[in-house]
Amino acid sequence: MRTHGVGKRRTWRKLHLGVDEESGEILGAVVTTNDVADCEVLTDILEQIDAPIEQVSGDDGYDTFDCYDTIAER
Repeated sequence: MRTHGVGKRRTWRKLHLGVDEESGEILGAVVTTNDVADCEVLTDILEQIDAPIEQVSGDDGYDTFDCYDTIAER
């Protein structure tokens, strides 16, 4: 730590992606710190996508009532 000025506990970044599952094209992306929950960035990802969205799939991090409401509004 003295030599490099970096603590033992390093933080990381999370990359949240909105991907078209048919083409594999990345339609939206958000980078956050490790203290931001997955469900907090769903709105930001969806705002980047102009095309109509037929389906949204995600892991348990997106399984919240707020995410369901955001998807329903879209």
